Amino acid sequence: MKWKRSIAIINGTNELFAYAWLSAARLKIDAAVGYYGGKIVQFLDQKPLAPLILHFGKEDRSIPLTDVQKIEHAYPDTPIYLYEASHAFNRKSGQNYSQAAAEQSRARSLKFLCDHLQPQLGRKLLARNHTPKPSPDRRGQPAILS
Repeated sequence: MKWKRSIAIINGTNELFAYAWLSAARLKIDAAVGYYGGKIVQFLDQKPLAPLILHFGKEDRSIPLTDVQKIEHAYPDTPIYLYEASHAFNRKSGQNYSQAAAEQSRARSLKFLCDHLQPQLGRKLLARNHTPKPSPDRRGQPAILS
């Protein structure tokens, strides 16, 4: 039996704000998780080919809820979650950190990844409720699941 490599893109805030979306649309990946995808509406013509889950804060002043509604309308099968939180609610070191929203989004993301990645990897992540160590972005900030 040939081993299948599982690849997931997990994206929080960065300069592009649509990295997970564009990765799901353009790359050969197994799954993508997006947080705060503020520029996604500019790329609605690029259909995600990989499974994708999105997380937004209802109180995020940088992303209008009308933009989130446009995404929901264009791609109703894409799981999109709204939290009682602001932008960067999942960044533990940030001023907008929301423990409730972070824990709920992390649980949903892990479940999603378990459903779409190599089964033994997904089960391992879920069993440990483990978040992989973040890879630093260009500014040295955690780039995934802070």
